[in-house]
Amino acid sequence: GADLVETSLLFQGLLAARAYFKENTEVESRLRADITRLWEAIDWTWFRKNGEDVLYWHWSPDYGFEKNLAIRGWNECLITYILAASSPTHAINKVVYEAGWAKNGGIRNGKSYYGITLPLGSDKGGPLFLSQYSFLGINPQGLEDQYADYWMQNRNHTLINYNYCKENPKGYTGYSASCWGLTAS
Repeated sequence: GADLVETSLLFQGLLAARAYFKENTEVESRLRADITRLWEAIDWTWFRKNGEDVLYWHWSPDYGFEKNLAIRGWNECLITYILAASSPTHAINKVVYEAGWAKNGGIRNGKSYYGITLPLGSDKGGPLFLSQYSFLGINPQGLEDQYADYWMQNRNHTLINYNYCKENPKGYTGYSASCWGLTAS
């Protein structure tokens, strides 16, 4: 089967490695060529079940798209849409990004928590991996679109998480100013 989000996380790392290994040696040249070949083989557009304007997370030879899990934001899957839009061979178009990932603006939050505005996502932002995973290999500074400045999104999400743990409104053992950084792993 295929998992498009896990593929995205893998290729985020492989593309970073391709940029890092830049020596003109046989091993590094072959590594770059292999990464490029694999990168160019990913058919992002194929994951638009029946040509829909959204990408789907899973496909299986036995069950097809039966899990029916559309990849929509705001969450850890932004990297999937970044890579799908930047593919040199099978790029998605802007409509898929807008309707699929951005839900035609539905990813906006704009509310303030602890005096900090959260541009995107659910109330208080949720676990930090939602902001962090897409930026393991991409610097969010300077990355923005009509929905958010992604550096500000990550920064503010982190500060809200810190303040939530510091306040500890549900009285969880251990949450404090020195024990924060909630995530799912």
